[in-house]
Amino acid sequence: MRSQLEEIMTRRRQLEEIMTRRRQLEEIMTRRRQLEEVMTRRRQNVRSYYQEKIVRRREVLNRRRLNVRSYDQEKTGHRATPEPNGRLRIVIKKTRPLLGIAIEGGVNTGQPLPRIISIHTSGAAFEAGGLKVGHIILEVNGFKTGKLKHNEVAQLIADSFYSSDTDQLELLVVERARTELELRRSSFLVLE
Repeated sequence: MRSQLEEIMTRRRQLEEIMTRRRQLEEIMTRRRQLEEVMTRRRQNVRSYYQEKIVRRREVLNRRRLNVRSYDQEKTGHRATPEPNGRLRIVIKKTRPLLGIAIEGGVNTGQPLPRIISIHTSGAAFEAGGLKVGHIILEVNGFKTGKLKHNEVAQLIADSFYSSDTDQLELLVVERARTELELRRSSFLVLE
C-alpha cells in the first residue's frame, strides 16, 4: 500500500513538473509571438519611413529641377506647367528656326494618339525642356489630337509652330501609359 502511495505521489510530482514546463513553454511561445509582432511592426515602420523619405527626396529634387528650369524658362519665355492626371502643358516659344520633334501615331496607325519619338537638340522643343521621348500629345494649341490622322497631326503641329499669328506653340502632353510587362517588371523591383 505504501509503495503504491509513493508511486502515486511520484507520478503526481512528475505530472506537476510536466505541467510547469508546459506553462513555461507556453509563456515562452507567447513572448516569442509578441516579439515577432513587434519586429514586424518595426520593419513595416522602417520600410514606410524610408519610402516616405524617398518620396520626400524625389519631391525636393523635382522642385529643384523645376526651379532651375523655371529660371531658364524666364529668360526664354518657355513654360512647363503640371496639370491634374499627370498631364503637362508645355509652352514652346519660337526662339529657334526649327521645332525639332518627330512624332509617330494617329488614328490611322497602330498608335492611335501621336507620340514624340525624338527631340532634336537644335530645336525649340529641346530648349523649352519638359518634353520627353514617349510623351503622348493630347492637344496642340487647344486642338485635340485624339481623332486626327498622323499627317493631320504633323501638319497641325507644323502650321501652329511656323504660323506668324503667334510667337509660341502650346502642347498638352501626358506620359505614355506603362505596358503590363513594364508594370510587372517594376513590381519585381519593389519586392527585391
